[in-house]
Amino acid sequence: MNTEVAPINNLSEVLRTLDASVAPSTQLAYTQALTTLQSRFSEKGWALYPEGEEGQLDASLFTQQLLSYLQERKDERVTLSTINKTVSALKFDASRRSPLALGLLNGELVSQFLAGLTRRHAREETPHKAHAFTVEQLHQVHAHLRDDSRPRAVRDRALIAVGIAAALRASSISELKLKDVNRTRTYDGLLLRVRFSKTDQTANGVDIPVKAAPSSRICPVKALDAWLSVLEAQGITREANPEFPLFPVMRGEQVKHTEMKHPAVSITKLLRDTLVSAQIVSRTGSEAFSSHSLRSTFITLSSQKSIPAERIARVSQHQSLSILRGYDRTEIEAFGQAEYLA
Repeated sequence: MNTEVAPINNLSEVLRTLDASVAPSTQLAYTQALTTLQSRFSEKGWALYPEGEEGQLDASLFTQQLLSYLQERKDERVTLSTINKTVSALKFDASRRSPLALGLLNGELVSQFLAGLTRRHAREETPHKAHAFTVEQLHQVHAHLRDDSRPRAVRDRALIAVGIAAALRASSISELKLKDVNRTRTYDGLLLRVRFSKTDQTANGVDIPVKAAPSSRICPVKALDAWLSVLEAQGITREANPEFPLFPVMRGEQVKHTEMKHPAVSITKLLRDTLVSAQIVSRTGSEAFSSHSLRSTFITLSSQKSIPAERIARVSQHQSLSILRGYDRTEIEAFGQAEYLA
């Protein structure tokens, strides 16, 4: 009888499979949150997982340090979503490094603290949602970029047009590849294959229609075709480079072979800089816009044209119509009336 215990030789692959449980963009966000946390802890001389006298995790000190840090971050007016992301990042890390810490993070004390933050946030702060573009602002943005034939302006114009037409999140924009652009058969337009998203954690993928608007000054299909022509002139095509990012990083006017590492930050900067350079709003006014303005614009303008919410949601991939309506920046205005004064 063989009594030898077989070694486990595939732990590295096990870890890779575990990491695949969250999207690459989420992993990046977790890394950023942990880097910020560990930097602050280092300044204070704190260990992320402090040990007690017997080399075990000091549960009390771990919890105290974490809640102190989260309170500091809240007092610095970081968003509630950033704080929740920090806790999620630490849970992800602890699940691999400290089961006891993971238990504490899922425990009653941390849950109560986060619930308290949420209640205080609701009472003390007004949520700031990204502004949607008006049709006039969109025309101004596209006219400004259309006057510039350099590669970056062509890319930016296509990114904005497609991002709005498909109601895409920043992470989805950055993850699009050339292979994900397909021509439609039943009408003039495109199908964009979004392979992974916030509401599709199992990566089933979904095709999002982008219809051409030839009579409009803003045609997302025409804008994208112009950008694909720029790439093709550089020898980058769907057939030869299917995995190439649809909207890659650019250094000046040079196209890089990498996708955006921080898409929400990069696209927010792109939008704000364009609004300012086109003299549509001031630098301060531009801060009301972010990468989320793309989704908000599609939903708001579609709603203004009386497109049914269910049809809008087929594009935006919202599973909850109540959440979708939260993106519509003019829906509440529809209830305004002055008949009571008549």
